[in-house]
Amino acid sequence: MSLKGTRTRQAIERAAITLFAQRGPSEVSMRDIAKELGMQQSSLYNHWTDRQTLIRSLFQSGYGLYADQMLKASNDQTTSWKKVEACLSVVCALHEADQHLFDFLLMHQHVGLQAVSLQEGNPVEVLFHIIQQGIQNKDFLPEDPTMLTMAVIGVVVQAATAFHYHRTPLSLSQQKPTITAICKRILGS
Repeated sequence: MSLKGTRTRQAIERAAITLFAQRGPSEVSMRDIAKELGMQQSSLYNHWTDRQTLIRSLFQSGYGLYADQMLKASNDQTTSWKKVEACLSVVCALHEADQHLFDFLLMHQHVGLQAVSLQEGNPVEVLFHIIQQGIQNKDFLPEDPTMLTMAVIGVVVQAATAFHYHRTPLSLSQQKPTITAICKRILGS
């Protein structure tokens, strides 16, 4: 792909993510995205065959970004709790850096997760493996690692949802001390 084609694709991705985060994917058409960019709708089809392919591509790449960053940050840590804490820090930082991407992933997760395999870049699996290892090392409660993982994710998702719907003025970064303390208690660390 040429440099111009890459830039066009990136502009389309940014516009789509912003619109999807603001309105929800089901409320945004390819025409809306093209209009936002001042281009012909047909130009979008040079990059994606249809809207669902675009949505799936954006979800998988965004989800993969979170997984890669969490894995990289957690690999630098020596204890199970520090690994979880590093993952929480990454999520908070990525929320701060690109709230539209975070909101898109948050609001589209129930549909988007159906297209993500357990082997792909998956932040849930990154966290699950850290927690599973922490249980084996006796760093965390001897409970079902899936349930502990879902509980930790639930704390983050509910905090993000509260911020998204203006139930709290605090961003994830501002809520990080509370999120971290609750997750630490959940894990029994």
